[in-house]
Amino acid sequence: MKLSFDRVALTDAFGLVAGVAPSRTTKEILKNVKVVAKHGIISLIATDGEIGIECLVAGSFDDSGSALIPALKVMAILKELKGETVTLAFNDRSVKIKCGQSDFTLQSEDPSDFPDVATWDSDESPAIAADVLRTMIQRTVFCADENSTRYALAGIQIGVEPGATVLASTDSRRLAVASFGNRISDKPTEAVVPAKAMQVLFRSLVNASGNAEIAIRPNDAMFRFGGITIVTQLIQGRFPNYRKVIPEKPAVKIDLLVGPLLSAVRQSMIVTNEESRVVVS
Repeated sequence: MKLSFDRVALTDAFGLVAGVAPSRTTKEILKNVKVVAKHGIISLIATDGEIGIECLVAGSFDDSGSALIPALKVMAILKELKGETVTLAFNDRSVKIKCGQSDFTLQSEDPSDFPDVATWDSDESPAIAADVLRTMIQRTVFCADENSTRYALAGIQIGVEPGATVLASTDSRRLAVASFGNRISDKPTEAVVPAKAMQVLFRSLVNASGNAEIAIRPNDAMFRFGGITIVTQLIQGRFPNYRKVIPEKPAVKIDLLVGPLLSAVRQSMIVTNEESRVVVS
């Protein structure tokens, strides 16, 4: 199997996918990225056992098939290449990478040993603008507590409601809630997505346009946008009822300009210490 790609397109797509492949794991097979070519489509797939990602990339190939390539080494190679076109030629558990004057040969493992990654199977899925979803993740992911013994706090609760999409996270000391009012679903549902998966989603959405589809199932959640599909296991646990701590009618309400407020907070943070890290308003 021989495949040809535009170097920049392959580097960008491979960078997203390789970021999911673990650098340290007891399952050595997971350190690879799976390349699948069929039905005129080339996809790159990676997983760490909990999070999986598939990214479609433009290219051409002479024969259908699948193969594995080591994520870290190939990513390092792609960053150093200078030519316009990259070719990957697979043969007898090896892959030859050519671009311009560069020529590399790497060992390749059996693709049948690579674990399956769930594929998109939702016919009707709620959707939200990709840039809006990225902003909502940015405004909530910092509050998740990945070191907490309460597993639900290690994720972001995503709620798909008839009138809005709501993301919420807390470490029991801080609470962040972001909502976007849009009628995207008539079937309310909530799930807690690991913070790590939301960070992968955040990075993948950086250049996305259009809508991002969301499918929440009993044990996992899937997100699809711009040729990228991300699937993640859910955190099984009770997320705190954060709505109870947000007063419906606050005693004091002050309207402030975002820019000057952010600047003032950043200036105050300069003289805080690591123990308290408190800014008094």
